[in-house]
Order: sequence, then C-alpha cells, then structure tokens
Amino acid sequence: MMIERSDVTCGVTLSVSSVTPPAAGFSGSVKATANTPDYKWTAVSNASWIEITSATAFTGSGTVEYKVALNSSVNSRTGTITLGDKIFT
Repeated sequence: MMIERSDVTCGVTLSVSSVTPPAAGFSGSVKATANTPDYKWTAVSNASWIEITSATAFTGSGTVEYKVALNSSVNSRTGTITLGDKIFT
C-alpha cells in the first residue's frame, strides 16, 4: 500500500536563479537541492550555445555543470536551463 503525503512538495531549490556570463564565454554550475530524496528530474538547455557538461538525469539533489559559448555578436542573448520544476537563466 502506498501512502501519499500532501505535506511534501516535490521539486528542487536552486543555489542561484541566474548568472550573467561575459561575452567571452563561461563555465559554471548550479546546485539543485531536491525537496524529497527520491525526486527524479532532468536538466535541459533551451539554447544551442549553452551546453550541459555534466549528467542530465538525477534522483534527489545534484549539481549541473554547463558551458556558455562565446558570443561574437554585439547583441546580448538570454538562455535557460530547466532543472526539474525550476528555470535557471
């Protein structure tokens, strides 16, 4: 028998919600702390110039490492990585 708890919120909490990398490119990481140890989540980039360089599937908490490519344009750009139920900009 499975008992569901309504007092537990599934999802993750991010160590930071955004960064502003330099135009020359950037490597960084963001830690996602799961609200429950068995919460399964993935990390997905929405931009071809943001590469996830670590694992992309997690159970519980995890750290996602990423690399932002050089921006050779004079225009700024914004991209995101979705980590479970949160968006990192």
